[in-house]
Amino acid sequence: NVKSEEPWEVLVELLAGGEVDEIMEVIDPLGADEQRRMFSRLDMAQRQRLLELMGADEAAGLLEHLVPAQAIEILEELSPEYAADVMEELSEELGGELLREMDEEESEAILKEFEDVEDSDALRKRLEFDPKSAGGLMVQHFLAFGEEATIEEVLRGIGAEADEDSDLEVQYAYAIDREGVLTGVLPVLDLVRTSWKRRVKEVMIPKPISVLVDTSLQDLRRIFDEKAFLGLPVVDEAGRMCG
Repeated sequence: NVKSEEPWEVLVELLAGGEVDEIMEVIDPLGADEQRRMFSRLDMAQRQRLLELMGADEAAGLLEHLVPAQAIEILEELSPEYAADVMEELSEELGGELLREMDEEESEAILKEFEDVEDSDALRKRLEFDPKSAGGLMVQHFLAFGEEATIEEVLRGIGAEADEDSDLEVQYAYAIDREGVLTGVLPVLDLVRTSWKRRVKEVMIPKPISVLVDTSLQDLRRIFDEKAFLGLPVVDEAGRMCG
């Protein structure tokens, strides 16, 4: 009997030749567990070469399937420049989780190489919070508009965000004052049913329920168990919108 080669064995052969398309043909059909097993059979040099050949976007997709310890180990072996490219393709939640567990010098070296300063600043801010608090769990990217903005401006703003991120699903936008204090919530479905000439302050739901950045995971679970919220705005002690 002739034993067929394991995916990792095929991959090792392809890595030597640098055949990116063929490498992806091996990886793409594999489930998350199979990808983790395959990756664990490669030595560090092979792992590094694999991620570099794949490109940042595909490499990020692979890292999402690895256990955090595996992902951190390989990120620390990559150059800070390329590790930053990969990190920028990860979700904010996963990126924050990995950076939190990395050596502080390594994580800072990667953050310094981010092309988007807003993204690196957001991750630094995320690392300041307890990982089991609202601040540590929140997504810092949100859509907020001044109370005097028109509904047309809000909808165009949402549309512009969707053009930049095709996976974006916006269900709520938020109203803030000049100091960034949360003053209202704007369900997107309500916006499309009203006149574009109206202003945010006329259609927003005022004084929305929110949670503080230091709200514990236990309290968050209780809040979401009591009411079927899809999400809640997170604010600081001054009421400024954070996420």
